[in-house]
Amino acid sequence: MEFIALDILPFSVVDDVCFRRLVEHRYTLPSRSYFSDVSLPELHSIVETYIHELLAMGVTAISFTTDIWTSDVSPISMRSLTAQWVNEDFVLRKAVLHAQECAGSHTAAAISMAFEKMFETRKNPKNKVHAVLRDNAHNTTKALEECGVASLPCMAHTSGNR
Repeated sequence: MEFIALDILPFSVVDDVCFRRLVEHRYTLPSRSYFSDVSLPELHSIVETYIHELLAMGVTAISFTTDIWTSDVSPISMRSLTAQWVNEDFVLRKAVLHAQECAGSHTAAAISMAFEKMFETRKNPKNKVHAVLRDNAHNTTKALEECGVASLPCMAHTSGNR
C-alpha cells in the first residue's frame, strides 16, 4: 500500500504486467479491491491518528488553507482543508486534513456548515485557528465569518484581480 500511496498510483498497478514481473513469482499479490477496501482504509486510519497526535503535541496555533475547485470538464466540485503549523521544535509541518466532493449549492451557509463539520470531525478546536487562507469568493469569505474564524485572502487571487 505504501508503494501505491506515496507514488500516487492507481490500484490497478497491481494488475500491470511489468509490475507483476518485478514481484517474485512465489508472492501472491492482493487484488485491487483488497487495496481499496482493506489496505487504504487501514492506512487512512493510521495517518489520521498520526496527524492528530502531531497536532496535539504543544501546537497552540494552526493556519489553514482552503479552496473549492470546480472543473469545466466534470460536474464534481472538490473542497479541501490543509493545515500548517510550527511544532515545539520550530519545524514547519503541514497536512491535508480534508478533501471531499462539494455537493450541492455553494452558498455561504452551506460552506459554513461544511467548515463546521470539518473542524468538528477532525477534532481541530476553533480556538487553535490562527487564520484560514482562502480565495476571494464572497461566499467563502462570508462562510468563514459565520464560523467565527479569522481568514485572509490569497495574495495570488488578490493580485490577479486588479
